[in-house]
Amino acid sequence: MTLRIALVGAGSVARRHVGVLHGLGGASVVSVTDAHRPAAEALAAELDVPCFTDPDQALDAVEADAVYVCVPPFAHGPAESAALERGKALFVEKPVGLGLDVAERIGRQVEETGVVTGTGYHWRCLDTAVLARDLLAEAPPLLANGYWLDKRPPVPGGAGRTGRAGRSSSS
Repeated sequence: MTLRIALVGAGSVARRHVGVLHGLGGASVVSVTDAHRPAAEALAAELDVPCFTDPDQALDAVEADAVYVCVPPFAHGPAESAALERGKALFVEKPVGLGLDVAERIGRQVEETGVVTGTGYHWRCLDTAVLARDLLAEAPPLLANGYWLDKRPPVPGGAGRTGRAGRSSSS
């Protein structure tokens, strides 16, 4: 049996998931949905599947067993609701939303439907996460400093790139 997955989001994170899913065997992406039609069309063409700009339309048109939601933080909510309303297993890439309101609304809907879900907070299972929590409980931080260890997400519309220290540089 092949698990049929409807993909919502056609950016770099979604493409990474497609590669992993197809490498596992037993899973196949059956549709691509993205609000940015050219992105949906490009990935859908590579996979030879239909593309959509609306998750409701996609889930009504294509038979899927599960939905992978790989969209930017501001776009969470509609795709998750569409999947949950249809009783589809759901994987949501982090973060679940920009604010607590979207995450709590989705959480209530998950509880009401009883749908199997997962979220891409995979690093929470590392022993270093437990150690960090314990250390922070002993001595709350006075200053936090972070660093992105991967390539930066692209700027929409080609408006330039963010260089070091948040300065904008055009290319």
